[in-house]
Amino acid sequence: MDDKDLDHAIDLTEKLCSKIYDTLSEEEKNDEALIVALIWTAIAIGIKSEVEPPILRVVVQYATDAALEDHKREEETLH
Repeated sequence: MDDKDLDHAIDLTEKLCSKIYDTLSEEEKNDEALIVALIWTAIAIGIKSEVEPPILRVVVQYATDAALEDHKREEETLH
């Protein structure tokens, strides 16, 4: 996995997330199940498209960290 490829994947991810988020209504933005479903859909598309596991793993981790950035509390973990 090349750093250039990873940076490109992350840039595309950010752009696509912004576009999708902008199309959601306020009600949809507050629907946590919809947001989680969108994340799983993206993962499924990556797997079906045979994206290399290291790239998929890093992009998913980056997206998760970015999404939780404003919501994390130091005493809380996902594990």
